[in-house]
Amino acid sequence: MKKSFIVGLFFLIAGLSINAQQQNFSLVNGTEFVISYVYLSPSETDTWGEDILTVDVLGASEQCDVSFEGHDQCYWDLKAVAADGSEAVWSGLDLCEAYVITLMMTADGPVATIE
Repeated sequence: MKKSFIVGLFFLIAGLSINAQQQNFSLVNGTEFVISYVYLSPSETDTWGEDILTVDVLGASEQCDVSFEGHDQCYWDLKAVAADGSEAVWSGLDLCEAYVITLMMTADGPVATIE
């Protein structure tokens, strides 16, 4: 009986560990703007989390590493706030597949490449 309980507990903990993924990534500022803040939100919610930027500011063409783990969803929206206060949102980023996210601005709006 104890052995069955311990084995079941092991598989439960292992399952939770698989669902709570490590989603660390490098963020590249491919815009012309200096980014002061970066926020993430699960794509299905309307509220933003805390600032995840790991440097004081992220200048044009600069990169920083973001530690982001313990979440069970893959799709996130990212909001960047520039030094001048302007904001842009990139929607539906798959952080389960992303190792490098490059933020860019086009005539059609915000675009991100994911590697």
